[in-house]
Amino acid sequence: MKEMGIKAYRFSVSWTRILPDGTGKINKEGVKYYRDLLTELKKANIIPFVTLFHWDLPLKLFEKGGFLNPEISDFFADYAETIVKELGDLTDNYVIFNEPQVVVEDGHFTGAHAPFLRLSRRDVFKVAHNVLLCIGKAEKRMRKVAGKKINLGIAPCFTPSLLIFPVP
Repeated sequence: MKEMGIKAYRFSVSWTRILPDGTGKINKEGVKYYRDLLTELKKANIIPFVTLFHWDLPLKLFEKGGFLNPEISDFFADYAETIVKELGDLTDNYVIFNEPQVVVEDGHFTGAHAPFLRLSRRDVFKVAHNVLLCIGKAEKRMRKVAGKKINLGIAPCFTPSLLIFPVP
């Protein structure tokens, strides 16, 4: 990447690699993997952008209801805090959630993407609510434990309105 002149690199952390059950005991080998990656990026003067959630919900949390479970936002906030505590000395840039609207709509309503569910609109709104709580609670916890200024965001995707309403 350095030889190619790449200045920044966005990658995703696997929640299960850090917390195999989604909560509880930290997998130190998983943390080491990402610390090593961040260290190499830093040596190469490549700015890392760490994505916390990119379609990688731990199975144990899915079995507890996944994004329908109101506790998911607390589990996610714990995970986000863990990431900042374990990796925060090596990065200031985080993408909290990748394509939240796709996770909600295509993952839980159309069934086109993981977890391939076809829920009622009522349940999809619960999922959307919980995803937004995940993002909000994570942001607050991450800033609280960072001890420095950090850059936080999400990675939404957009469909141009011309595809929905063609111009004659």
